[in-house]
Amino acid sequence: MVTLPAASAFPAGATLTVIDESGNCSATKTITVTRAGSDSLVGTASVDTGTGVSIALMTPYAHVTLESNGVSQWTIVSASLAAQTTLRSDAIAGAGSSALVIAGNVNCERFEIQSNIQPQFQGYLVGTSVDSPTGVLSGGILFGLAGGGFNGAARTNPFAAALIQIIAEENWTPTANGARISFKTVAPGLPTSGNLIERFRISGAGQSIFFGAQADQSKVDNTPTTGFAITIGNTTATLRLTPAGALATGTVTLPAAPVDGQIARVLSSQTVTALTVSPSAGQSVVGAPSTVGPTTPFSMIYDLASATWYRMS
Repeated sequence: MVTLPAASAFPAGATLTVIDESGNCSATKTITVTRAGSDSLVGTASVDTGTGVSIALMTPYAHVTLESNGVSQWTIVSASLAAQTTLRSDAIAGAGSSALVIAGNVNCERFEIQSNIQPQFQGYLVGTSVDSPTGVLSGGILFGLAGGGFNGAARTNPFAAALIQIIAEENWTPTANGARISFKTVAPGLPTSGNLIERFRISGAGQSIFFGAQADQSKVDNTPTTGFAITIGNTTATLRLTPAGALATGTVTLPAAPVDGQIARVLSSQTVTALTVSPSAGQSVVGAPSTVGPTTPFSMIYDLASATWYRMS
């Protein structure tokens, strides 16, 4: 146990660092840093029953750096605390508080070779209170990651200009824990208030749901001449041909290392009368078109199990 000095004993802005220099710190050999008297710890990593007065170092060489306000508060400005550290907002600002502020950086590190436990941030939601929990209800926000800032006059209010949320899709029971991921943003030229809109969603069942236009930034343009041979790249979804005029022949080879379900599209501003659509080595093609033009674009989808491209249109 390390008890911090009184914040009033340090000049405002002065920092103090507690670090495990031995490298022996672990989940069973922790260093607990606690406040002096009634000083407050802003950004507390609580390891007790939720009093919000202590910080635990639980991994080799873990550290925490705190800054004094010169009166009665220590603020975390840098921390590498534990393989799993619980940040409790209710422990700092009272029951019902939804915000926990950490000034500076929090490093999520784990010093263990070939561990199945990865550095991660976790959100945990209960239906009523931590001490008397009930199941999460549909629509409950399990976790959020938001970004906002100073708008030239004040901190943005509401804070978030962009937000990622994990949301329960059903009332939770021991056998039903469906959830979705929601991505929200504020459009340029608008304030955050009333303008944080969902743009994309991944449902618990795996559907990708778009609430705006999709832009294919992988599109590649090519201006071929007759007899051309073009291979579509592995990261290209759309090949657009823009020849100066109609072409007699040409060959398009499909991507060499596609993933399962990958789609390749071919468009042309002019007619290619005799088009050959070829698979890459080890692949086959079903339904390959024999021409392409302004009114006859086509697309192919890849089936990894059979190493086959199938025509979609």
